[in-house]
Amino acid sequence: MVSLLPLLQVDVKNLVLNKIALLREWQLQPSETENLTLWEYDIWVEELQKELQAKAEQHEKESKQYEGLNKNAISNSSSSTSLRNIKGQLKLPKIPHIN
Repeated sequence: MVSLLPLLQVDVKNLVLNKIALLREWQLQPSETENLTLWEYDIWVEELQKELQAKAEQHEKESKQYEGLNKNAISNSSSSTSLRNIKGQLKLPKIPHIN
């Protein structure tokens, strides 16, 4: 006789983490996650993984853009130092003294 026990084993830690993610991302009630059938649960988890991957990719793109902006800001800071030197050379006109 073939044992079905290995087929039915569930990683409890991953199950709990997935349910927490479902509760957080889609604001489901705990009772709603408990009442999901297996195929519904699988669909929810797949969609959650897709959404989290898309968010991670978007975050990575934004961080690369900010890195590019920081490099431009550093190169522009050298031109701003020359402006500071010019400001140091300029003198304000003196206000005449009135009695």
